[in-house]
Amino acid sequence: MTPPLLGATEPMEPWSASEDLYFEFFGLSPSTEHSHHLNVAIIREAFKLVHTLTMQQNNALLPDDVLNSTLDLLRTLVLPITKTTPGAHTLVWVYFIAAAESRTNGDRIFFTQRLSELYDIGRFGNIPVAVATLNQIWALDTSRQRWTRASDIIVPVLVI
Repeated sequence: MTPPLLGATEPMEPWSASEDLYFEFFGLSPSTEHSHHLNVAIIREAFKLVHTLTMQQNNALLPDDVLNSTLDLLRTLVLPITKTTPGAHTLVWVYFIAAAESRTNGDRIFFTQRLSELYDIGRFGNIPVAVATLNQIWALDTSRQRWTRASDIIVPVLVI
């Protein structure tokens, strides 16, 4: 069973464990023996990248250039994963976190569009809630409060 990605009292506590705990849901390893090994490897790497980004941002806000280069790397990484790629639906959380952390319109549009594409395929009810919440997150003065600590904003999205 996958642990929750945000805790109620200490939002980052559950996510501070090794990212390997979050890969149980894949059900297969990224070995070359499986036909979807490249997709699984990309998805795992996307989770690891967002895990690292989230933990770094929680400790101290990253400078814009570091954040932007990390999000650029993530964009490049997930580019081959389309909404119809097997396993693409597992990237909802990755796309939400990336969009929430984004400071540029280009990144916000890209990751929000990816969320919308996944909604078109799976009709997961949490995706429209997450997309609607992003505007509230982007409106926060993040120099004063991390969005992960704004429980009035993130509680509806915890189901991701």
